[in-house]
Amino acid sequence: MGTTQPVDQAASSLVPANGQGVDAYRLVFDMNPQPMWICDAQSLQLLAANDAAVLKYEYARPELLAMTADALFTRDSAVRFLKQHRSDVEDPTDETEGIWRHSSKTGRVFDVEMWTRAIPFQGRQARLMAVQDITARRQAENNLSTRYALTRLLTESPADVVQKALRCLGECLE
Repeated sequence: MGTTQPVDQAASSLVPANGQGVDAYRLVFDMNPQPMWICDAQSLQLLAANDAAVLKYEYARPELLAMTADALFTRDSAVRFLKQHRSDVEDPTDETEGIWRHSSKTGRVFDVEMWTRAIPFQGRQARLMAVQDITARRQAENNLSTRYALTRLLTESPADVVQKALRCLGECLE
């Protein structure tokens, strides 16, 4: 199903000694509909990825686990992410969040809201990262903003509209 042994080992350290609950932790990670992965806190090497991440980013699991987390970002976002990562390494934080642009193996670009949390994993410090695709939401917000601006423009008197249009035209010609 996509379960990895390291996830089982990490989950076993969080549950009672009788082992009850390891399967529940594995399911929360593997079957979560939100793309999630765990990466090394220093190198950003991906250590585990859930099924939703494999589907979203269009990589086979072995390909994904051979990558570093910054490879999932667009070039511009990767630069910003690495800068934030260096800052987080120098001044450790337990949790971060932000809006980023990611890209899939096929080059499809999408906007995501990403949350990260520091966790212990395989005897090392790691980051659990979860993303939500917000591309459609951002497009809807932009469309709503445009409609609002057009509605405001249409509710003004024709003289005001002509005056604003002439002012804008004059500014463009300067």
